[in-house]
Amino acid sequence: MRRPEIQLALDPAPERVKVLLFATPPIGYVAETAPEWAEKGFSGFIRPDIMKGWNADVWTLPEGRRIPGNDNPFLQQCRSMNQALAGAGLRDNFMCVPFTVELPDWFDDERWAAVCENFRQGARFARLAGFRGMALDDEYIEDSLGLNWARYQKPGYPVDKLLPQARFRGQQIQNAMLSEFPDMVTLHLPESYSIMGDLAKALFLGYLDALCAADAPGGLDILPECTYFQTDPWWIALYGAGLDQILREDLQTLDSSGRLSDYWDRRCGIALGQAPLGYLRFVRDADGKRIGYGGRNEVFGDRIIEGGEDKSGNYPASVFRETHAAVRTVSRRYAWVFCPGPVWWQMSEDQWRRHGGPHVAALPLVPEFADYTLPLRQPEIAVGAAYDTLRNAVKTRTSANLLSGLGMPPSWWVNGPYDNSGGKGYDCVLAPEQGIDLDMASLGVWGEVRWKQVRTPPTGYVDLSRLIAGGSEIQGYAATWCETETEISVVVHFGCDDTGKIWCNGNLVHESKTERIAVPDEDTFPLVVPPGRSVFLLKIGNYRGGWGFYFRITDCKGDEIPSLRWDLPLPLNAT
Repeated sequence: MRRPEIQLALDPAPERVKVLLFATPPIGYVAETAPEWAEKGFSGFIRPDIMKGWNADVWTLPEGRRIPGNDNPFLQQCRSMNQALAGAGLRDNFMCVPFTVELPDWFDDERWAAVCENFRQGARFARLAGFRGMALDDEYIEDSLGLNWARYQKPGYPVDKLLPQARFRGQQIQNAMLSEFPDMVTLHLPESYSIMGDLAKALFLGYLDALCAADAPGGLDILPECTYFQTDPWWIALYGAGLDQILREDLQTLDSSGRLSDYWDRRCGIALGQAPLGYLRFVRDADGKRIGYGGRNEVFGDRIIEGGEDKSGNYPASVFRETHAAVRTVSRRYAWVFCPGPVWWQMSEDQWRRHGGPHVAALPLVPEFADYTLPLRQPEIAVGAAYDTLRNAVKTRTSANLLSGLGMPPSWWVNGPYDNSGGKGYDCVLAPEQGIDLDMASLGVWGEVRWKQVRTPPTGYVDLSRLIAGGSEIQGYAATWCETETEISVVVHFGCDDTGKIWCNGNLVHESKTERIAVPDEDTFPLVVPPGRSVFLLKIGNYRGGWGFYFRITDCKGDEIPSLRWDLPLPLNAT
């Protein structure tokens, strides 16, 4: 089956999926213009500027006074904003708590008591101010959520107790919030459960434990970021449905009672994120080090720009129409749009003087702005047999072979992690490149590493952060075997996060040294596969954030090749 073409139809239940905007327009401005946000098609906001960290006291005013409760003037402003938004139909507004600094040591009970109290007070603020719930954003502390972080390697540190302790802390955070706001909705971003370290997974499971134990009606939604810049609707829908399937399968394995998976099925879901407006690209120095973000080179050159200064699209409005339809197809109750500055609103000079905010908010919107709002105002879904399969898998919470016919290997042997400090590992020739010995141990960045076999996840994305280890500036390998009776001409489709090399039978056939997110089929190249058994070896390097790849092989029309057989049983020491 080649990747299906998309067909669109009006969403028969448009109220089913509410679209949230992750943005921080001035509170007074939002209250003043509430009907305009409804006209754009939004159902609410996710605001990271109310409680600015897990270590913040939400009741403390900028001048230092602490006023808890209804007399707090900032709470009153937020309440007025939410009342105005609700009056315009935007009732799903959230406080987002960014984890901008590392959490206290997992075993420091005194400091964790303070953390939980901050979350309890944050939930109280959210309830009194009329928010629908709270969002937890832990991407900023990624390194400390891997088991190999430097602090955990000190002699005598109880590494063997870390995972249950992190899960316990997640339970404490969620219980603290529920004690003040029992019916709150919890949002969690990004998809840390699957793309970050083991402690991120444990922390998330703690949140879910507490919600399940209380049978909290608000539930929990995961807000992935890997779909921000994806332009292929099929891969977006597959990622959403596949991630839901990964969660359900993991929960069924972790909890034999079935309570966690039952709670997930009844109250939780995946809410895919997109970033259609606000063009950004990495700007690097002469050594290739990332120094900031720039806009379109033809307009801004290599100048570091302010967020929202370039309001142009990351992809055309026509692409947003298709991809948003795909997002809605596999979402249960929410979808969201990331806003890297004031790219979804334009303030007049008078509004800017009265409400403040960055002055780039007064810059004109992209000329085709109305076309970008159309998918929000007139929501559509993707239809057709392939999309129906994905939609039904999410709706009925049943497992399905989501990768059938795409030309993907069903499994891989993976090995790592190895050091990639400063990206220098790209050119280092390590043991797997000298010959694949599946029984051999190698010295990795944190100790001994061995090959292990893993199943290709239902998303099609081979997530090495989940399958090997999470961490920054690391690299690893993946190998798979195929066999064909005759020589065949194929097309290899590949996307990686970040760098990648591909060898076929020991010959380097493709490489990419760019720091990037993994986009399916971003790289395609022809290849002749000889008769007999062939091995593909991939080397994937990570700078920071996500780490993994997409890989598949088709004929020149994009169809799976029946005569190419994957995943042969191999003896140890086979190359």
